[in-house]
Amino acid sequence: MNITETIPDQHAAGIEAVRSDALRFDLWAVVFVLSAGMFGYEILLTRIASVLLTTDHLFLVLAFALLGLALGAIVDYHIAVRRGQVVKSPPGLWLTWNGAVIVVSIIALVRLGPSGGAAVLAVSAALPFASAGMIFSRLFRLYPGLTGSLYGADLLGAAAGALLVPASLSAMGPVQTIILYAVVQAGVGTVLIIPTRRGRLGLMAAAVAVLAGGVFVFNWHDGLVGPIPVGRSVNKDLYRLSASAVGEVETVDSRWSNFGRTDLVRFAREPDSMSIFIDGAAGTPMFRFDGDLSARSVALRNVNRASAGALPLALLESDQKDNALIIGPGGGRDVLLALQAGFKRITAVDVNPQMIEIVKANEAFNGGLYTKFDNVDIIVDEGRRYLRASKDRYDLITLFMPITKSSRGLNAFALSENYLFTKEAFRDYHDHLTSEGIVLIMAHSMEEAVKLTTTAVEALQAEGLSVGEAMDHVYLLGSHTMPYFVLTKRPLDAARSAQIHALAHAPTFDSRYSYVPGVEQDWSPLPVSASATGEVSMMNPLLYDLAEGNLPLGTVERGLGLNLVPATDDRPFFSQFGFGPPGLVLTVLWVSLVTLVAAVIIPEKRLCRRLVKSARGSGVWLPVWFAGIGVGFIVFELVLLQKLAFHLGDPSRSLILLLASLLIGSGVGSLFTVRMGERGAVFAGILSGAGAIAIAFLLPVVFQVLQTASPAVKLAVAGALLVVQGVPMGMMFPIGLRVADRTFGPVAVPWMWAINGAASVVGSALTVVLAMTAGYNWSLTLGVVCYVLAAFAAYRSTRSSSRSGGELKENQLAGRFT
Repeated sequence: MNITETIPDQHAAGIEAVRSDALRFDLWAVVFVLSAGMFGYEILLTRIASVLLTTDHLFLVLAFALLGLALGAIVDYHIAVRRGQVVKSPPGLWLTWNGAVIVVSIIALVRLGPSGGAAVLAVSAALPFASAGMIFSRLFRLYPGLTGSLYGADLLGAAAGALLVPASLSAMGPVQTIILYAVVQAGVGTVLIIPTRRGRLGLMAAAVAVLAGGVFVFNWHDGLVGPIPVGRSVNKDLYRLSASAVGEVETVDSRWSNFGRTDLVRFAREPDSMSIFIDGAAGTPMFRFDGDLSARSVALRNVNRASAGALPLALLESDQKDNALIIGPGGGRDVLLALQAGFKRITAVDVNPQMIEIVKANEAFNGGLYTKFDNVDIIVDEGRRYLRASKDRYDLITLFMPITKSSRGLNAFALSENYLFTKEAFRDYHDHLTSEGIVLIMAHSMEEAVKLTTTAVEALQAEGLSVGEAMDHVYLLGSHTMPYFVLTKRPLDAARSAQIHALAHAPTFDSRYSYVPGVEQDWSPLPVSASATGEVSMMNPLLYDLAEGNLPLGTVERGLGLNLVPATDDRPFFSQFGFGPPGLVLTVLWVSLVTLVAAVIIPEKRLCRRLVKSARGSGVWLPVWFAGIGVGFIVFELVLLQKLAFHLGDPSRSLILLLASLLIGSGVGSLFTVRMGERGAVFAGILSGAGAIAIAFLLPVVFQVLQTASPAVKLAVAGALLVVQGVPMGMMFPIGLRVADRTFGPVAVPWMWAINGAASVVGSALTVVLAMTAGYNWSLTLGVVCYVLAAFAAYRSTRSSSRSGGELKENQLAGRFT
């Protein structure tokens, strides 16, 4: 039998079945529920893997998991080749089956992940995606006349799944929410099977639904699967500290949100403090405090012993202590330091609402630091966005390591970009300082401190200062770990430089790492040495040579073996100290490219020959069409969400609404294709590329106009833009499947699904690679090129075989399987 032929009796029955409104509803229900569950699973998998893994491994696991969609389509292709269009079971059973796979997958993830590592996690996570990919491919293969409405149900289901995540995540946590998705899939599948009166199949589906429901009930409060453990990595602060802790380690409070898991932990050997961690990393202390700000306060002595941040604040005069802005206050240490220094007004801005809620809930321990001090205002917002919208001027802006070590994005491929330490951010900080104000940053290492310096110098250069003049606004209190970087509004005078110079020689710091402008570099002889002329600099020679013009700025940024080039808002990867993307990102790129090539060449020889000969060779362009929109869609999704999140300032809550907006727009666009001619794909591709360019250029202008508007208004505008952008993006895929089915028969549908799925992972990796090496604007350019190329491929694929009248209605199914 030819691979594009079908079994006549079964095919005829299938056509009549599609004409049944009942089965049509069943198909829509299966696609909608399956898509909602899998998209929610994708988002929640990001949160789970962020606790179990470091950011690079998280990217690897999620990418390999989503490759499962392409692998599922490849499996369905081979089923179609061997069995034709055979339908042996109702779609509801497939949905029930996927629910069972989800339950098995999540149990394996939590139980095996900590010991099995990234490879086991990737396989476990990929199972439900492979199952879903096979189901999607089969549905679109069997019912090509419903392509537009089915794909619309797919995208609208994904939007619904995204919108359901925030409330369910906070209420139940990610594992229980994923199990709930499995229960819903199994339950809906069972309900859809019952009208078919398939006794054995119905009992089987009901049994799966009952088992999934039992897992959900018995796992309440992690009673069955257990809590998600923190990954065994030195980069996970909670794991490292717990492994070396003496005595009991108690988790006092644990909360989930879109931002991640926030844990309050008490270590037995530290009775006067507790620590708060996000996804097991980025620890911040919360000290026992009774409200006493006098010199005899035990809490303040503990804070000063644990942090050297009080020392640079002690240099400030009384007229420099009116207004302080603390970005990322965490457990409240920075607020205590500012209170101790005597600031009259303190505004603390933290992006993680769970962090603030935990500190407020423990006011009996911390003295009501966030609730009982009239001069302390606590704001839940992203610090940079808050500052840009503020008209205030500050004597002090502090950022004490406000960097998370987990994925902050809700999309599977977002890395931890940080807009707090870009060149443009430093200009914002400098512009919002009073005439005597300072920016105080505690870094993790001297590498970070030097990169902060190069960033500040380039920011001041943009304001017309030379390198030497810019270095007069900077000083470093150095140490091997946790050095302090300071940017001043005014250049330092001789008297202040002398004070800072003395402080740099304090036991807390190491003068060899420090830099103070206006202080003459001293040299001390080496101890017993064979060299009679050997000397050691008393202070940081690198920064002194930079300030004196003996070392070009470019040499410091690129010539020391580290990437010390300032991050920018277009390339906001401050923590990237290598000159290329991480190796694991490149691994994802190459593996996904290999998968894409395999997906392109999987057809048997007969289909390949037919491809070359079909429609005057126009069929050759179909793989280009689907690869183009696969790469282009994910590129636009990542880049546009990234740019909008920057203007909105919220890396978690608003991203869900924005992502849902893009999916809703795409779903509406897919529904439009039900009565649209195939040539509409050409215009949809061109409009997609043009729309993305327009949004990227208009965003700064739009949000400048909306600068004083409420967050709700800004979010509504951003959502509307993405809905409009999504409409043409949602048109190309269903029209392409229609053309593929007409050109090669139903067997081509899983082939195109596989190409599109693999291409989307390629696009995600390419987006990150281009963003890290050249910037997000270049990633956007890649997306535009892909959509233009897809539009051209659509033109070539449809040029010689457009349908009469340009319309294909859903009920025009007769003769489609040939």
